[in-house]
Amino acid sequence: GGSSQSGGGGGGGDRASIQSHPFTQKTVALKNETRTFAQACVKQDMDTYRSSGRSVQQLSTEYFDMLKQRAASLPGDARAKAAESAGIIKKGITAMFTVGKAIVNGDTDPAQKQKLKQVIEMLDKHLKALVGIIVAKQF
Repeated sequence: GGSSQSGGGGGGGDRASIQSHPFTQKTVALKNETRTFAQACVKQDMDTYRSSGRSVQQLSTEYFDMLKQRAASLPGDARAKAAESAGIIKKGITAMFTVGKAIVNGDTDPAQKQKLKQVIEMLDKHLKALVGIIVAKQF
């Protein structure tokens, strides 16, 4: 199925250019796919778990390549911040796969679902932070 974009109200021109920026679009795609993956794990939907897992791997590879290119032109302190968030996202994706695999394979420990939720929230936070740094130039 196609994912429908919920249309927000018209904001400033800057916001529109941030939304349409290739890095933002790649970020949103990755963020959505991590959520799809997490939901598949909780529902124990093996097909979606597999296909979504592959998509996350592909998107994250593309994402980090794009991030590397974009971060190269940043001032030093901004580049350090970007690198820090990128490192957390990499670890987060690895953790998401580890915890997700346990859940989809029938681990019923509620702590696992809680951990998955926390990992997804952490990913969202740092993905958003990087859009701020790379696209909105907030540093």
